[in-house]
Amino acid sequence: MKKIALIVGHNEKSKGSYSEYLKISEYDFFKKVLDKLFDKYDEVFNLDDNFIKNIKDHVSLFRVPNTGYSKEMTEVVKELADKKFDIALELHFNATASHNQHGNTVLYWHKSEEGKRLSDLFQDIMTKKTGIRKLDLIQIKSLDQNGAYGIIKSKCPYILLEPFFGDNKTDTDKISVELMAEVLFEFLNTINDVKVPIEQETDLKKENEKLRTALLNAKNIIDGALR
Repeated sequence: MKKIALIVGHNEKSKGSYSEYLKISEYDFFKKVLDKLFDKYDEVFNLDDNFIKNIKDHVSLFRVPNTGYSKEMTEVVKELADKKFDIALELHFNATASHNQHGNTVLYWHKSEEGKRLSDLFQDIMTKKTGIRKLDLIQIKSLDQNGAYGIIKSKCPYILLEPFFGDNKTDTDKISVELMAEVLFEFLNTINDVKVPIEQETDLKKENEKLRTALLNAKNIIDGALR
């Protein structure tokens, strides 16, 4: 099972773009999304609350306010390496000065085949579940580009998600915290080939144990790297 880091864009002091339609910043939106995401794991797989919280604490990364973006991101990249994550997802939403753009896109390192594969997969799921259209993917080739630091500096495949424009009603009418959590839930399970139990087709207990074992293995590897 891939160890996937979920990095909330921006931080508690610099919260990123604010959506007048959703009445929330990027940072606060994705903090709520992560809460709903792990509630979804609890709901679908019927896992123990403490177990879910423990996993959430291990895979959720936050930029700790420092003297600037580069220093904050240096610590994030170090944590990715120390905990031996296989994949990193940085979570944002988009905005423009003209407020006339809408759609979803992903930023990835232009030479990363895995980054491209994950980006395409995310867009497929995002559009299927929300109806928010696909825009061209954004290839990162230089540190001068916005959002490039983690993508270039990390050792694992790292993609930056821009699932919608928070300043455009076309997109915000199609999204919510709950729906964004559902998109990530399907995306993560697809990456790791975890089947969501269907009562008529699947033994729930068997799938629970499969997921529990995989998550524990990921947690133990991260814990071992920190010792």
